[in-house]
Amino acid sequence: MNPVVHGSSAEALKEPLGAAAKRMLPVWVLVICTAVISLIVIKSSGTRFLRAGFYEIESTCEVAEIKYLSAMKEFREISEEIAGDSKDLVVSNLREADSFGKMSQDPRLASVRAKLLEAVRLCPGQIKGAHEALAAIEWWDGNEAESHYRLGEEHLVQKESEFAATEFEIAYATEPTNAAYAMALAGTLANLGRIDDAAGIVENAPEGAADTVISWRVRGQLLREQRKFDESMAALQRSLEIEPGNFEAAWRFLASGHDAGREYEASLWLYENMTRSEAPAAWIYHSLSLRLMKHEDFKVALDSIERARAIAPNSIELMLDNALILYKLERGTEALRLIEQALSSNHSEFLRLFADGKYDPVRNLAAPRLGSGPELSPEPAGET
Repeated sequence: MNPVVHGSSAEALKEPLGAAAKRMLPVWVLVICTAVISLIVIKSSGTRFLRAGFYEIESTCEVAEIKYLSAMKEFREISEEIAGDSKDLVVSNLREADSFGKMSQDPRLASVRAKLLEAVRLCPGQIKGAHEALAAIEWWDGNEAESHYRLGEEHLVQKESEFAATEFEIAYATEPTNAAYAMALAGTLANLGRIDDAAGIVENAPEGAADTVISWRVRGQLLREQRKFDESMAALQRSLEIEPGNFEAAWRFLASGHDAGREYEASLWLYENMTRSEAPAAWIYHSLSLRLMKHEDFKVALDSIERARAIAPNSIELMLDNALILYKLERGTEALRLIEQALSSNHSEFLRLFADGKYDPVRNLAAPRLGSGPELSPEPAGET
């Protein structure tokens, strides 16, 4: 049976090929031009954005949030079964003694666990509630030590280090051969200033814990307290080699580098290390840019501040410091453009920050375009 062709479709089939091509020519020209322009834009800007880390934190955290919300939908279904008639869906109350191991044969736990773990991997330390839900999952699955460990991680997200240390201590006491529990406890104790306690755990840690981010960081902290700055740097370098860009190790490494009189060397090394990080922090790149600018390495300082701005594009301080570095590189037009962007983005924040004396070099540059009122005068507010 032949297909039926209706109306204009039938007429189009009778149209000569040349005439059809001529009729469609304007459309194809428009399509091709649009494609060419798109390729030019991608080539000119895409590489720069990727090089500067544009793909980082914001986008990965959005993906993590989606995974978290998806996991929590399944989590609530299981929670309703656990809560029974009480309908008490508060996570902390779902970890009651009678619910321990209650769902150990339920395949849904693995699905929820995988999504939650992926969420916290993509956006570490920023998704509140994910570790608490994981703690409930592990409790229902009969994993007591892991449940306490996850509660400790949740307390860290909530900036509650003392409570975190307590949970990690319980997890470690329950399973003293678990290297992850040992290092979580050591790292938290070190952050609380209990370096000797942390070092004792590292010294007696179970197999597999010696060459880890936290063990080398704790050693680096202890060596710095002993004023062995070069040795401290070496230990912290090892920590950063294992996990490039680890923010705890990074700022301690910079501090030891400063104390050792090797700040410029340390800054260059850390900059290279940061470029290999899967989740770089804007403040580390910012700190590096300021240190490198102080040592008059404006080229690397510029690259570092641009990477920071790619992660935190709305930061007024980053815009102004970026402008300052551009000015040092004799790129005044670009510097002025950034100053204007900062002013239009947040007027009050701009004026507060621009009063800092470090912006004196660009103050006169900005005055003709922005005005010469008292808040933008050559002398910063509050100075005589």
